Amino acid sequence: MLVAESVQTREMMEIYGRAARGTASAAEIDRANRQFGDLLRLAGLGTFFAVVPGSALLLPLAVTAARKLGIDLLPDSWEQDAGLPIDGKGPDRPKP
Repeated sequence: MLVAESVQTREMMEIYGRAARGTASAAEIDRANRQFGDLLRLAGLGTFFAVVPGSALLLPLAVTAARKLGIDLLPDSWEQDAGLPIDGKGPDRPKP
């Protein structure tokens, strides 16, 4: 999971570098922006684990509740590894 995030983050930085030079496509920039969102979610999860006592027990509840509201708390690579639908495209997730 973390290896995939590392590779995707490296690609994100390369795309942003190309975007600064004006050579990145709109699809690449969109992919980089989604990865940036994943990084923000990881930072939020890290804060959650560091600050909230018993967060290992609360996190699955928070993820389940967020899914019901159409909110993604987990990075895409974690959802792929778990076999979960991504970006609200699964049959059991409400469309955002």
